[in-house]
Amino acid sequence: MSDTDLLLSRMDFAGAIVASVTFGAYAVLASICIHYLLKRGKGKRLRNNVFLIYTVAMLISGTIWFVVGTYWSSLEFVGPASVDPELLEGGNPRLAILKDTLLILNVWLADSMITYRLYIIWDSSIAIVAVPFLLWLATVGTGITLLVMTAKPAASFFGDLIINLQTAFFCLSISLNIICTVLIAGKLWYRQWHFRRLGSLHTSTPSFNGAIAIIVESAALYSVVGIIVIPTVVKQLPLQSVMVTLIGTVTCIAPTLIVLRLALGVAENPTRTKLTTMAFVKSSDQTDMLSGSATVSVSGLGVSKTDKGNSSELSISAGGGSSKDTA
Repeated sequence: MSDTDLLLSRMDFAGAIVASVTFGAYAVLASICIHYLLKRGKGKRLRNNVFLIYTVAMLISGTIWFVVGTYWSSLEFVGPASVDPELLEGGNPRLAILKDTLLILNVWLADSMITYRLYIIWDSSIAIVAVPFLLWLATVGTGITLLVMTAKPAASFFGDLIINLQTAFFCLSISLNIICTVLIAGKLWYRQWHFRRLGSLHTSTPSFNGAIAIIVESAALYSVVGIIVIPTVVKQLPLQSVMVTLIGTVTCIAPTLIVLRLALGVAENPTRTKLTTMAFVKSSDQTDMLSGSATVSVSGLGVSKTDKGNSSELSISAGGGSSKDTA
């Protein structure tokens, strides 16, 4: 075995260890997430079921990917391939194709979740989500093309076309996540600044109590790891064995953390946004100097106060209802 093959084998072994640790963390997170989704009330049953199906699907896909990768490692280190590496590198084995298929499927699922969160946090803005959605479609197309090309009998995993498609796939996916991370984090930081300005951060925004919440909501973990992965794939560095394995598990962890916040009821949602950003829209003061009465009205909330001599009347109306308090 040459020094290059020995280095590659060591990197593959390190990748197997990284996968074991990170997948264990992911399995725990997914189990907790499923537990809380099953415990949630009936008020949002449809949405909970969608997230439950999503979490279970990713858990199944991620588990099969981990098992296939572990079996691949056993062939590489203690099986016939440990003596003849060509058994793994040549012939496009079905095991390698299955492993790549599951990784690509997990990336699609993760990218769809971060795109959905961008859509929700930016108040269902089609304009904001347009570019990430197009990148997601491009990622799907590139992934399908990559799988078709690697499945051809004459194809080589180390051929220029396969490497270029693999590079394009990761670049598209990571670009999508970087854009979504920046937009989501920027929106959440702006809201924190807005709430601090109103002096109500401690009461109105329990889910935005620090940078950790923003990192989780924006899937920054996946973006950071992805930025490191791209040069290792482009340059075909031995370190890519570790990084691609790491991003395979981070792809599952990042969206699961988002779903966990949704299951716990602390994630950002349109209702909380509308309630906590409600502000006075218009005010007017009317004073009747002859009668000695004054009326103050606020059209944003339907609040009015009338002072007449020694008495005052407060009227509050919202959503068609009203209440009065006379002193």
